Amino acid sequence: MIRSLVHFSVTPFFPAEGELPGGEELGLRAFIPQMLEDSSWLLWIGIVASSAAYVACPLFTIYCPVPAFFLSGDRLNAHTEAMADHNNYTIRQAAFLLKMVGGLHWARTDAIRNKWHLQPYEADPDGWRVR
Repeated sequence: MIRSLVHFSVTPFFPAEGELPGGEELGLRAFIPQMLEDSSWLLWIGIVASSAAYVACPLFTIYCPVPAFFLSGDRLNAHTEAMADHNNYTIRQAAFLLKMVGGLHWARTDAIRNKWHLQPYEADPDGWRVR
């Protein structure tokens, strides 16, 4: 349930744009469990709380008293943009954390790195790197 909540909240921040694929096309659903598992407890709480705020905040962003789950495409996009540009720092910070999670995945994928003429990352060793 938490993974689905985080996925729902992060996905609208990374829509496909022109030739660039969006978060959904790049396997965001598979990345979120890994991110939640690898993150510290403080980051985990922040991600989950930001996702809950995303669902609960349409009342404060687009003045619509329903959870974000019930918003249509255009209204959901308006809510996403309004949350990222909100005057209240706490709401804006919640949007920042969601964009950070999606951005970590989006920028590490080979499709995006190739689009920007960057070398792909090596395979993740799935552990802490100590040098």
